[in-house]
Amino acid sequence: MLQKGVLTAWVFGISIGTRYILTRPQDFGPAQDLEYTSIYIPLSLLLSWLVLVVFSNETPRLPRNWRYLLPTLSLFTVIVVRATYSQRPDLTIWWLAVVLTFALTALTIYGAIRKNPQLLRTFLRAILFVGALQAILALLQVSLGHTLGLSFFGEITATDTTLGVAKLVVDGTTLLRPIGTFLHANILGGFLALAFFGAIQLAKHVRFGLIERIMTSLVLLGLIASYSRAAWITGVLILGYGLVTIGPRAIAHKLALPLIISAIALIIWFPGVSARFNLSEHPQQINLRQQLQDQALETLAEGPAFGTGLRNYVVQLNQELLPHEKQPAHNALVHSAAELGFVGLALFTLLLLLVYWKLGIWRTIFGVLPFLPILLLDHYLITTTAGLGILATMFIVSATMCVPRETP
Repeated sequence: MLQKGVLTAWVFGISIGTRYILTRPQDFGPAQDLEYTSIYIPLSLLLSWLVLVVFSNETPRLPRNWRYLLPTLSLFTVIVVRATYSQRPDLTIWWLAVVLTFALTALTIYGAIRKNPQLLRTFLRAILFVGALQAILALLQVSLGHTLGLSFFGEITATDTTLGVAKLVVDGTTLLRPIGTFLHANILGGFLALAFFGAIQLAKHVRFGLIERIMTSLVLLGLIASYSRAAWITGVLILGYGLVTIGPRAIAHKLALPLIISAIALIIWFPGVSARFNLSEHPQQINLRQQLQDQALETLAEGPAFGTGLRNYVVQLNQELLPHEKQPAHNALVHSAAELGFVGLALFTLLLLLVYWKLGIWRTIFGVLPFLPILLLDHYLITTTAGLGILATMFIVSATMCVPRETP
């Protein structure tokens, strides 16, 4: 029972805890992520991991083979040495602590699920349940045109006139894009895509009842209402993943209601959907994205071997740039290359491939591929604690794909 409670708390922590419990709500402003300076985040995450270890009776089995230790130690050394002559070494050490704690927690949860496969069902249900709650909150935000003032859940205050908050213009009307309890609508979209992924995996493992179908319908409605193009594409790819792994007949049987409701919502919200894909109406946004990517590539060209240092890309940008121009490149791979350099990126890629090879690369990496559009079109998966939580949870779910399924 304690194990199930801890796993559920982890999922809640992704959407709420990484912002509200681990930081002060007043530290956040529209479209700002001021987690940089809070030392409480890595300390709180480390405490959470220790609690998880105690309650789950599971400790991460860290690899002892030199094939894993060598690239891990090499990557760690490159990051730490580069930090010694970066502008803000404290940011590097802080973010490294956050990443390592997320990795340890993910390994702990993975080990607990492998030991007790029943925990996977609990984990997937928790993802779907929290996704449904976020979707309800998002739909209310869209309907009202402002957030609900739930500051005790970490919700920021925003309206369709708040500067720096993602909006959508449809037929001359400005609409607030929902954010749930996150800092941006795109992060909400990524979390709801993860929840849909959890629903697909849950449909593969257990009987999919009416409650699960209702929650999946809410998740898909919230996903559409987030107006996140990357999350939409990811959602379509996840559906394709389900058709391949579960089969069209099972998808039609278990997800017919959510898909029909989503189709109706797409028809009703078609003006907004078409506005998001009509790129000719957003020349400034396109130019900004291109500028951000060019800045990152120029920075990479200046230090191709070791980059700017982890978490130091934004702080070293030209101070004369406008505030909206001083942000990460909207491509996680380009941003990672700018911070880690080709040496660090190569070591990280090698380590990731070795881990997935150990788990069964063709069986597990297939579950990661649907999330590539988010990595290629945005940065939050590697630059925010909520994004790291989504990324770690995606790893856990994809790594446990070999857990035996129940008879549907």
